[in-house]
Parts: sequence; structure tokens; C-alpha cells
Amino acid sequence: MASGTIGQGRTWGDAVDSEMKALLAIAVTAAVASAAADHSRPPQDPPPPSSTVGVDVRDSPRSAVVEDATGAGPFDPRAIVNGAWALEYAMVVQGGSSPGATAAQVGLDRLAAADYPAAIAAFQASLADPAQKSLEAPTAFLLGWAHRGARDDRQAIIAWRRAASADPTMIPVHLALAEAYVRLSQPALAIQALRAGLAAVPGSPELRDRLARLEQQR
Repeated sequence: MASGTIGQGRTWGDAVDSEMKALLAIAVTAAVASAAADHSRPPQDPPPPSSTVGVDVRDSPRSAVVEDATGAGPFDPRAIVNGAWALEYAMVVQGGSSPGATAAQVGLDRLAAADYPAAIAAFQASLADPAQKSLEAPTAFLLGWAHRGARDDRQAIIAWRRAASADPTMIPVHLALAEAYVRLSQPALAIQALRAGLAAVPGSPELRDRLARLEQQR
């Protein structure tokens, strides 16, 4: 097996089975729903209870703090790193020997520790390694979360757009883009991101539901 790839001639979208993608879509949809609920609460209301962002395949679902729709609240990066899809990604990069694979492992470790500048630098180094080209989509997606942790939505959007370009069928990246645009008070761009996702995955109920709720708010 070539370093940093998942089988000869296969892309990340080909390699990750439908169950893993479904788990990730469900996890991010839960975070999106929680964020939207937070945004609708009166200011005097107490913060909502924790919501599960990621599913730990080694244990029961991990509870995590989800960022609110304004971008002011925190999120638990460990929930991202412990999601089923991220654990699959970790297994792949641990089997690689290229500098990019090593950098990706450092990125996961630093993201879990909420060391966002180090995570950003590591994921950027991984993306710069041609040997890691087949992992461009998930690496860029993780880079976006590192920027999100650093409260830099604009850089997160750049990373997530790169992930969406590398794998348009990655439902969670379209959801993440939409929520980032909502936080930046750009609902039209959020709708555009969701429609782009539906063009690639027309049957996605997560994308259809989020699009319908956004359009009702216009």
C-alpha cells in the first residue's frame, strides 16, 4: 500500500464505507441542530445541555460541548477527533510513513489537546505532501475544525471549501460550511453551500432539512 493512501488507486470517498459517512453526517447534523436551537433561545436562558458531536467507536457516544450559532461558545475538539470517521482517518495515517502522514498524526493529537495553532500548522504540512493527496478532503476538513477552534471562521471556510472540492459527497463539510456562513450573517451563502451539497448528494435528508429551515428564516 502506498504511504498515505487507502488502497491502490482509490480516493478517500471510495475508501470510507457508507456507514462511516453516515455516522459523520449524523454527528454533524446533531451539532447543527443544537447550534440552531441555541440561537433561538432568549438571552436570559441558561446554556443548553451538552450534545454528542462525535461517536466513539471504542465506547458509547461521547458527550461534548457544542459551539453556539454565534461562534462565541466553545466546542470540544476531542469529540471531533474521537468521531468514527476521524478514528478511521487516524488508522490510515498511522499506517503511512511519509512526512505528511506524520504531520497528520501530530495534527490529530494537537487538535484533541485544543492546541489549535499547532494543529493548523500540522494539517497544513500534511496537505502540502503529495503523498497525502488521497486524504485531501478529510485533512482539509480537520484543518477547518482547527481554524474553528481558533475562532477564525473565514479560514475555516477556506479549508472546508477545499474539502468540499476534493470530495463533494462529504455531507458534513457542506453542513459545516453552512453553519459558518450563518455565524458570519451570510445566509445566502449558507443556502448556496447546502444546494451545492445537494447537487452532489441529492438524497441527503440532512442537507434538505437544513436548507428548508434556512429558507423558512429568510
